[in-house]
Amino acid sequence: MKSVIVCVNYNSFEELLKYLNSLQKAYRYYGKENSLLVLIADNSEKKKEVKDIYSFDLQQVFTGENLGYLGGVSYAICKSKIDLLSFDYVIISNVDLSVKENFFVELFETDFAGDIGCIAPSILSISENRDRNPKILKRYSLKKLQFLKVMYKLPALYYTYTKLFYSLRRKKVQNYKEGYIYAPHGSFMIFTKKFAPFLQKMKYSAFLFGEEIYFAENLQKMSLKTFYKPSIVVNDLDHVSTSKLKAKIYFKYNYGAIDMLIKEYYNE
Repeated sequence: MKSVIVCVNYNSFEELLKYLNSLQKAYRYYGKENSLLVLIADNSEKKKEVKDIYSFDLQQVFTGENLGYLGGVSYAICKSKIDLLSFDYVIISNVDLSVKENFFVELFETDFAGDIGCIAPSILSISENRDRNPKILKRYSLKKLQFLKVMYKLPALYYTYTKLFYSLRRKKVQNYKEGYIYAPHGSFMIFTKKFAPFLQKMKYSAFLFGEEIYFAENLQKMSLKTFYKPSIVVNDLDHVSTSKLKAKIYFKYNYGAIDMLIKEYYNE
């Protein structure tokens, strides 16, 4: 198997090193012949180079400015000149994570159906004691997105809604078995080779947020689906980069992403 992980770092060097160490353990644990490239899209304000001390291949691309999540991913792919079509799996992730030791065993030893373009792992939130996947079970209606757009304009409504939403959501998905879903959580997404042509040329205009719906819509355009596989486990250290955003900026980016998604995919 040949896989590439494109991870985005923004002023989170210590978390990045912990993430790489977990990948190292999982890579060695798998044991069988495989190839792994970790491509770091580094949006950080100050350059800190990662020492190449790992068993897998490592490349670090400094963007020179904060290009956002998928903006950083696209820049690193272009700058490194890697051919995503040559990989069996393309993973896009944050760095405030760690993978379970048997991560590659569960991924590589599973025979996924031919219509799967994205695999959503179990992403365990340490602080909230819950799985962030499945993120979205079914496609949102236009009314739901319009409500979310209003919510990001009114912070008081947002805080009330999220408190209620997470409580209801926990009851709905806590015992959800593996299977097809609409969209994965954006912090760690595994894509199959069939979706690589899109990833190679993707251009996402939003700075942050909304990537789950963006990928879900484009997967559907290619007749591909997302599959939730909870035996593939990732631990989430809980939004280290986005938690540094001021509330006003957080709402602004979310509002902009939802507005863009409605215009792009809901012009019915």
